[in-house]
Amino acid sequence: MLRVVRLCCTLVVALLLLAGCGGGASKDGTSTKKDSSGATTIDITFKDGKVTPQGAKVEVQAGKPIKLHIVADQPGELHVHSSPEHEFEYKAGTTDESFTIKQPGVVDMESHTLDKLVAQLEVR
Repeated sequence: MLRVVRLCCTLVVALLLLAGCGGGASKDGTSTKKDSSGATTIDITFKDGKVTPQGAKVEVQAGKPIKLHIVADQPGELHVHSSPEHEFEYKAGTTDESFTIKQPGVVDMESHTLDKLVAQLEVR
Protein backbone atom coordinates (compact mmCIF):
# COMPACT_ATOMS: atom_id res chain seq x y z
CA MET A 1 0.00 0.00 0.00
CA LEU A 2 2.84 2.38 0.84
CA ARG A 3 4.35 1.76 -2.62
CA VAL A 4 1.09 2.76 -4.31
CA VAL A 5 0.90 5.98 -2.27
CA ARG A 6 4.51 6.84 -3.15
CA LEU A 7 3.88 6.12 -6.82
CA CYS A 8 0.77 8.32 -6.85
CA CYS A 9 2.64 11.17 -5.11
CA THR A 10 5.48 10.89 -7.60
CA LEU A 11 3.06 11.03 -10.54
CA VAL A 12 1.23 14.05 -9.11
CA VAL A 13 4.51 15.93 -8.57
CA ALA A 14 5.68 15.07 -12.10
CA LEU A 15 2.41 16.31 -13.62
CA LEU A 16 2.56 19.55 -11.64
CA LEU A 17 6.12 20.18 -12.80
CA LEU A 18 5.18 19.56 -16.42
CA ALA A 19 2.09 21.78 -16.18
CA GLY A 20 4.18 24.64 -14.81
CA CYS A 21 6.71 24.48 -17.61
CA GLY A 22 6.75 27.65 -19.72
CA GLY A 23 7.82 25.94 -22.94
CA GLY A 24 5.65 24.29 -25.46
CA ALA A 25 4.84 23.77 -29.06
CA SER A 26 2.18 25.00 -31.41
CA LYS A 27 -0.28 22.59 -33.01
CA ASP A 28 2.35 21.49 -35.53
CA GLY A 29 5.35 21.24 -33.20
CA THR A 30 6.74 24.75 -33.69
CA SER A 31 8.82 25.84 -30.71
CA THR A 32 6.99 28.46 -28.64
CA LYS A 33 7.20 29.58 -25.03
CA LYS A 34 4.69 31.45 -22.87
CA ASP A 35 5.78 33.28 -19.77
CA SER A 36 3.76 34.17 -16.68
CA SER A 37 2.73 37.53 -18.18
CA GLY A 38 1.07 35.82 -21.15
CA ALA A 39 3.81 36.79 -23.62
CA THR A 40 4.54 34.24 -26.34
CA THR A 41 8.04 33.70 -27.74
CA ILE A 42 8.35 32.13 -31.19
CA ASP A 43 11.69 30.64 -32.24
CA ILE A 44 12.47 31.26 -35.94
CA THR A 45 15.50 29.89 -37.77
CA PHE A 46 16.73 30.92 -41.22
CA LYS A 47 19.39 28.60 -42.61
CA ASP A 48 20.51 27.68 -46.13
CA GLY A 49 17.56 29.46 -47.77
CA LYS A 50 14.96 27.72 -45.57
CA VAL A 51 12.90 28.88 -42.63
CA THR A 52 11.64 27.01 -39.58
CA PRO A 53 8.79 27.15 -38.84
CA GLN A 54 7.13 27.35 -42.23
CA GLY A 55 3.36 27.82 -42.35
CA ALA A 56 2.91 27.02 -38.65
CA LYS A 57 -0.25 27.93 -36.76
CA VAL A 58 0.64 29.64 -33.46
CA GLU A 59 -1.91 30.74 -30.86
CA VAL A 60 -1.21 34.12 -29.23
CA GLN A 61 -3.20 36.38 -26.94
CA ALA A 62 -4.57 39.72 -28.09
CA GLY A 63 -2.81 42.61 -26.37
CA LYS A 64 0.00 40.42 -24.99
CA PRO A 65 3.59 40.67 -26.24
CA ILE A 66 4.71 38.40 -29.06
CA LYS A 67 8.46 37.93 -28.98
CA LEU A 68 10.41 36.71 -31.99
CA HIS A 69 13.74 34.98 -31.35
CA ILE A 70 15.36 34.91 -34.79
CA VAL A 71 18.54 33.01 -35.62
CA ALA A 72 19.67 33.59 -39.21
CA ASP A 73 22.65 32.80 -41.38
CA GLN A 74 21.92 35.88 -43.55
CA PRO A 75 20.10 39.18 -42.97
CA GLY A 76 16.48 39.53 -44.06
CA GLU A 77 13.03 40.92 -43.29
CA LEU A 78 9.84 39.62 -41.67
CA HIS A 79 6.45 41.18 -42.30
CA VAL A 80 3.42 40.75 -40.01
CA HIS A 81 0.14 41.51 -41.82
CA SER A 82 -1.69 42.91 -38.79
CA SER A 83 -3.32 46.27 -38.32
CA PRO A 84 -1.09 48.15 -37.83
CA GLU A 85 1.45 46.16 -39.83
CA HIS A 86 4.86 45.26 -38.39
CA GLU A 87 8.11 44.89 -40.32
CA PHE A 88 11.30 43.56 -38.78
CA GLU A 89 14.76 43.56 -40.29
CA TYR A 90 17.02 40.91 -38.83
CA LYS A 91 20.75 40.48 -39.15
CA ALA A 92 22.93 37.41 -39.60
CA GLY A 93 23.21 35.98 -36.11
CA THR A 94 20.59 36.41 -33.39
CA THR A 95 17.88 39.08 -33.36
CA ASP A 96 15.08 39.52 -30.80
CA GLU A 97 11.98 41.57 -31.61
CA SER A 98 8.72 42.20 -29.77
CA PHE A 99 5.27 43.47 -30.77
CA THR A 100 1.58 43.13 -29.87
CA ILE A 101 -1.58 42.56 -31.85
CA LYS A 102 -4.78 43.93 -30.33
CA GLN A 103 -7.38 42.65 -32.83
CA PRO A 104 -8.39 38.95 -32.64
CA GLY A 105 -8.18 36.98 -35.88
CA VAL A 106 -5.64 35.19 -38.05
CA VAL A 107 -2.54 37.14 -39.07
CA ASP A 108 0.11 36.00 -41.55
CA MET A 109 3.79 36.45 -40.77
CA GLU A 110 5.96 36.20 -43.90
CA SER A 111 9.61 36.22 -44.82
CA HIS A 112 9.96 38.81 -47.57
CA THR A 113 13.50 37.62 -48.15
CA LEU A 114 12.42 34.02 -48.93
CA ASP A 115 8.85 34.84 -50.03
CA LYS A 116 7.49 32.19 -47.61
CA LEU A 117 4.81 32.05 -44.95
CA VAL A 118 6.55 31.61 -41.60
CA ALA A 119 3.47 31.39 -39.38
CA GLN A 120 -0.20 32.17 -39.06
CA LEU A 121 -0.78 33.86 -35.74
CA GLU A 122 -4.17 32.88 -34.29
CA VAL A 123 -4.89 35.90 -32.11
CA ARG A 124 -7.48 35.17 -29.41
